[in-house]
Amino acid sequence: VVSVSCEYRRPIHYPDTVEIRVSLVKMTHARCAFDYVIVDHETGELRAKGHSEHCYLDSEGRILSIKRSNPLFYECFLAELESPSED
Repeated sequence: VVSVSCEYRRPIHYPDTVEIRVSLVKMTHARCAFDYVIVDHETGELRAKGHSEHCYLDSEGRILSIKRSNPLFYECFLAELESPSED
């Protein structure tokens, strides 16, 4: 995880049920970014929004090109990024 942020809109209390909707918003050979929307399952009310950025590391902790090391995984992520959102 390179960075993470969250904007809280409304509290969530037990036994509230929420949906966490995740969208891939950026993809490079070594990094990716996701947006998150958390809504109340019953009402659809927005509870929180978030964003995170990640980089790929090898087993020794060095930045890794996922495009080079795992092209199939990279292509799957790109296809997700390019596909239209269902919302």
